[in-house]
Amino acid sequence: MDPRPPSRLPRGFRFDAIGDGQALLVDGRVVADIMPLDQGQCRACLNPLSFSIRYAHFDSMDAAITYVTDWAIQWEARLRDGVHVPSAL
Repeated sequence: MDPRPPSRLPRGFRFDAIGDGQALLVDGRVVADIMPLDQGQCRACLNPLSFSIRYAHFDSMDAAITYVTDWAIQWEARLRDGVHVPSAL
């Protein structure tokens, strides 16, 4: 049984494996990715396919997923429309 709570992501948003990490997709488009670093840390990249890339570092994959999920919820409409999205929460 997966110990994580059910996803809070809006409909059409999903995490999918990408290399050793996770990518957040909206209707099939990558809007964020999370990659593992050394010693259990992770780096989240918001807006990886745009000019407004922002990186954030976390002590665990779960913390990074929570942050990216909160960001996606806040900017859901703009992410769906493919509009530039501010990176900060």
